[in-house]
Amino acid sequence: PKGKVSVVAAYRNTGKSTLAKQEILNLARSGVKVGLITMEDTCRDVFTNTVTVDGAGWMWKYQQGSGDMNAFRHYADAIKDLPIYVIDAPQTISEWEASATLLVARYGVEMLFTDHLHEIMPDRGARYSNIDDKYTAFIEVIVATTKRLNIGHCLYAQFSRDCEKEGRSPRMSDLKGSSSIEQKARRIYTLYKDPESDGFIYEGSKISNSAAKTREDRVAKLRFCPHHDGFEVV
Repeated sequence: PKGKVSVVAAYRNTGKSTLAKQEILNLARSGVKVGLITMEDTCRDVFTNTVTVDGAGWMWKYQQGSGDMNAFRHYADAIKDLPIYVIDAPQTISEWEASATLLVARYGVEMLFTDHLHEIMPDRGARYSNIDDKYTAFIEVIVATTKRLNIGHCLYAQFSRDCEKEGRSPRMSDLKGSSSIEQKARRIYTLYKDPESDGFIYEGSKISNSAAKTREDRVAKLRFCPHHDGFEVV
């Protein structure tokens, strides 16, 4: 929804960036102008990985010796003119705000993806009493900017590894800045490995007016398919 922030929380290296690129492709193909602010990947990496996600497992086939560069060019041509706009620099929170504003003002971006919250840096000279205060300040800026620009916004965030070490499903307290995220986000989705299979669970939750999280009925089980370099619903 416009003016609202949804959060996708996952562990490092569990596919949150791949999931984001699948969502970005789907939206761009439907005519939505999509922006991505990434602090981990270069534009070149984003383009290559997006082609791979779109290319029916081209990278997997190439690694197996059955893919060729002509196929890559075919998939690249299919997405190169889609309305996807990427900023790929390290960002302080003020620079993130400026980048989001630029994407909307210059390109008319309607849906923004930020990958990810915990790579955003404090402004020079900023001091916070603890890590939760830092992320609370960041979330306030992100929510206010999203509302001001009147765009949809999907913010990716990272869980700590505590729940994996303890052999349990993740909970909000495993997310840095969890109290602020829980209060400010319209919806929170979690992506984590299914302990009963080789797949993943993509679980949606929503925030009520009282800021208490309530579970939605929709819980999707996904699996990562290397043949397609992306997720599919089991």
